[in-house]
Amino acid sequence: MSIETLNTSKLIGIESLANDSMTKEFQILTQFYRDSLGKQMNELLFVNPKTMRRGNEMDSLYQKRLWNWVTDAVMWYSKDSLNWESDICILNKGGFRRDIDSGSVSVRDIFELLPFENYLVEVELEEDGYREMKTYLFGTVQPQKGLRLGYKGDQLVSIELEAQLNKAKKSVKVVTINYLADGGDYMAFFEGKPRTTSTILIRDAMIAYLKAFPAHFPTIDSRTYVIE
Repeated sequence: MSIETLNTSKLIGIESLANDSMTKEFQILTQFYRDSLGKQMNELLFVNPKTMRRGNEMDSLYQKRLWNWVTDAVMWYSKDSLNWESDICILNKGGFRRDIDSGSVSVRDIFELLPFENYLVEVELEEDGYREMKTYLFGTVQPQKGLRLGYKGDQLVSIELEAQLNKAKKSVKVVTINYLADGGDYMAFFEGKPRTTSTILIRDAMIAYLKAFPAHFPTIDSRTYVIE
């Protein structure tokens, strides 16, 4: 299934133009675009039964529903619409810029959640790069999908792939955003690695996911677990 992606970067460009100082004739000409933009930005995508917060407090064992929501969307989009074979999704919590309150969630809310012009990138990590990525994750908690993180108390002690890879496969593919693929948030393990680049903004992937699954509320799942 392929969902047409809303190009929000074009929408924002129109909105900026419409707010500039203009002649009366030009204001009339752009009124149509302002009205169209308002309708698209206010489009209902999701009815959220419970507020999802972006702060440091976890919903469960080093998981946040908001993180799971976005990483699930990115992983789904990478496979369904980009036909990538991503094993893992890694994002950065600092890229999430607002809570998602309970109630109606619109295109505007997703823009405010993910306001940066970051597009999806898939990076291939061989053994050394994968090891560096795990070392990084032992030192910080970031939104992810595709890994299982084992904790003893508050201590992360194990990182493993959620899906069993083909034994002949010597690398993992990680879907992320261009900012991180370029080494942002100290993710130097991505730098210089083979990559596939898209033109899809992360928020547009999120919007496509919500149109495909408008009733799916994110859950706490097995991506983290307790080691007895």
